[in-house]
Amino acid sequence: MVHYDTEDQQLDTIKKWFIENGRAVVLGLVIGIGCILGWNAWQTNKNVQAREASDLFQELLQAVDSANRDSLVKLGERIKTEYPDSPYAVYAGFFLAKQHVESGKMESARKELESVLAGSSEASIKNIARLRLLRILLAEGKSRKALDLINGLGASGSGKFEAAYEELKGDAHVALGQEREARSAYKRASELGRTSKFLDLKVEDLPVPRAPEPAQ
Repeated sequence: MVHYDTEDQQLDTIKKWFIENGRAVVLGLVIGIGCILGWNAWQTNKNVQAREASDLFQELLQAVDSANRDSLVKLGERIKTEYPDSPYAVYAGFFLAKQHVESGKMESARKELESVLAGSSEASIKNIARLRLLRILLAEGKSRKALDLINGLGASGSGKFEAAYEELKGDAHVALGQEREARSAYKRASELGRTSKFLDLKVEDLPVPRAPEPAQ
């Protein structure tokens, strides 16, 4: 430890140090305070945007409840444009896609779901969007494209969504006239826990497999 004989020595040492280092200290303080103020301003702005997005989404839900299609579309597009990074943009995309399907605008619905797939990082959200996209592709008669999409999923289609993918795979095979592959996919869906009267009816509607012809 350094010892000083008088207070004047201490004061002179402090003055000398400040002359040599004061500018850097002040600059550091200014930068530090600026960062704090900037962070607080960013957080405040973020919170304001979140509230605004939430308010718009509440209006969108009211439009859904009242079946106000024009208002729903306008609010959905506004949320996506003004708050593209908020989770409300993803949910708005789902509602817009549903509205487009009900209006017979399959291409618009498909684009909305493709946008959700591109904009979301949550596996469950992506799986839901993908399943709805597959149903649209099948409705458009694009069974081969739907089948290629399912087959290209790999591990993405695992877990609780796997059975749903298998059922849609069966639907695609039926549309392509591939009854044996369809039966196999429906069976796999059932084994994975997919239970519904519609699935049972799909299996019943398949042609009965032919017995192998006896060898001559």
